[in-house]
Amino acid sequence: AARDAAVALLRAALPAVGAGRPESLAQTSPPTVAADVLPRVVAAATDPKGTPDTRVVACEVLAVVTPDRAAPLAVKLFTDPAAPPAARQKAAVLIAQLSAVIDRATLREAMKAVPHQYAVTLAAALAGSKDGGELLLESVRAGAVSARVLQDKALHEK
Repeated sequence: AARDAAVALLRAALPAVGAGRPESLAQTSPPTVAADVLPRVVAAATDPKGTPDTRVVACEVLAVVTPDRAAPLAVKLFTDPAAPPAARQKAAVLIAQLSAVIDRATLREAMKAVPHQYAVTLAAALAGSKDGGELLLESVRAGAVSARVLQDKALHEK
């Protein structure tokens, strides 16, 4: 019940979250959010005691409002070994949507730091866009990501 209340609060802070996002959230004009709401959303995204669902929704809100702040938080959630698979998958999708504002080296390190299955999840999400696909190939060429990731069925569908 507490988790549902937190998610409802965050979704109310920014109703556009989850509603027909463009390929890259970084390419949209950010909506305005009340000054007192943004610090609470950042706190929810960074709270290590917060539920993974709340952290994901907070990152989604930040991605729409301030992509530069959301990107490192999404990467942190993606690489968090304590986060459940569903939260890490949602973070991977968010990272792909924010690929235009994420530091390339940070993203390569994130892909190196996670088990193969999560690297494939992120690679599949990245392959859905031109920028993401270029970043993925660049990472493989640089040796930051195993070429084995490119052989996964999930990427062949992209």
